[in-house]
Amino acid sequence: MNSVINNTVKKLRFLGVLASIILGGSIKCMEEPKKNPFQYLPQDITRNITSLLMETTLGYDFFPFKQLAGKKQVSSVAFSPDGKTVLRGSWGEKTALLWDIETGNQLKEFKGHIKGISSVAFNPTGKTALTGSYDDTASLWNIETENLSKEFKGRQGLLDWTYSAVFSPTGKTVLTGSSYNIARLWDIETGKKLNEFRGHTDHVKSVAFSPNGTTALTGSSDRTVRLWDIETGKQLKELRGHTSYVNSVAFSPDGKTALTGSSDKTARLWDIETENQLKELKGHTGAINSVAFSPDGKTALTGSSDKTARLWDIETGNQLKKLRGHTDDVNSAAFSSDGNTIATGSSDQTIILWKRSASSGLLTQKARPESAMKLGTEKQLHKIFIPTGQK
Repeated sequence: MNSVINNTVKKLRFLGVLASIILGGSIKCMEEPKKNPFQYLPQDITRNITSLLMETTLGYDFFPFKQLAGKKQVSSVAFSPDGKTVLRGSWGEKTALLWDIETGNQLKEFKGHIKGISSVAFNPTGKTALTGSYDDTASLWNIETENLSKEFKGRQGLLDWTYSAVFSPTGKTVLTGSSYNIARLWDIETGKKLNEFRGHTDHVKSVAFSPNGTTALTGSSDRTVRLWDIETGKQLKELRGHTSYVNSVAFSPDGKTALTGSSDKTARLWDIETENQLKELKGHTGAINSVAFSPDGKTALTGSSDKTARLWDIETGNQLKKLRGHTDDVNSAAFSSDGNTIATGSSDQTIILWKRSASSGLLTQKARPESAMKLGTEKQLHKIFIPTGQK
C-alpha cells in the first residue's frame, strides 16, 4: 500500500513542477490538509492529477494481461456470466468463437451464419450464446454442444442486416436492431416475433434492455436514442443531442441513466426520466463504437476508432484511464460481471484482456478524487508543488 501511495506522490510532484515550468510561476509548498488542493490548480493540471489518483489509488489501474489473436476483424465481444470465457464475433467470419480466458485457448466454434457476425451475447445462465449477423438473422447456440437451437429471421432482404442482438434480463426474449430502421422482440421458446418498435428513420445500430426488462433503448443512424415500452411497443422517450450516428447504447444498473456513444466522437449520459443530458464525455479523437457501464454503475467504458478504450467517472464526467494497445479501431468493449476484467475487440484482429491491478483494488472506489488526496499521511499527499498565483 505504501509503495502505491509513494508512487502517486512522485507523480503528483512531477506534475506540479511541470505546471510551474509551463506557466512560468514560482513554486510554493502547500500544507493545508483541511482544504481541497484541486481548487488552486489549473483545470488541465487538475485533470491529470485526478486521472493519476483515480487509476492508481482508487482502483482504475487496468493493465493488459492477455491477447487473443484471430484472423479477422473483431466486431463484438462478450463475457460469460462467470467471467471464465469470452465470446467473439467478426464481420469477416461467419462463425463465432468461444475462448478460455485463463489459458487463451479457443474452446468452441459456432457455425451457421451465411454472412459476417455483428453482435454476440450470453444468456443469464451462460449456457446459450446469441449471435446477430449481416444475413439479417439472430441465432441461439447451445454452448456445450455448439449446436444451433433457434434462429430469428428478419426480412432477409439483400441489404438487410442485424446490427445488434441482446437477451432480456430473464433470458426469455431477445431484442434485435436492424438496417430496416426497426427493432424486434422475439420469443426464445417459440422463435416467434412478439413486437416491433417503429419510429427511427435510419438503421437501428444498438439495442439494450432496462435492468427490469420492461423498457428498451435503441440507438440509430438517425442520431437519436429512443426508449420503448416492451409490452406495448410504444415510444416513451426520445433523446436528442448527438450530431452523428449513435453506435452504442447502455442502461445504468439502476435503470435511471442511459449511456450513448456516437460517431460524433462523444459519449453522453442522460437522465431517462427527464430526457436531459447529464454529461458529455469528450476526449476520443474518433467515432465511439461501443459503450458499457461497470457493474457498480460508477464507471463508463468506451471503445473508439481512435484505437483506444477509455474509462470515465460517471459522477464527474472526468476521464480516468486510457487503455492503449490496439493498432486499429476498437469496435467493442465490455466489463466482466465482477468489474475486474475488461475485454476490447479491434479491427487489428485481436481481443485484449485487461486486468485491474491488485494493488489498486485495495482501497474503496466510493471515494472521490478529493478524498483520494487525503489517503496516506497528510504530509505526503498535501505537499504538492504548485505555481504561485494560480487559482
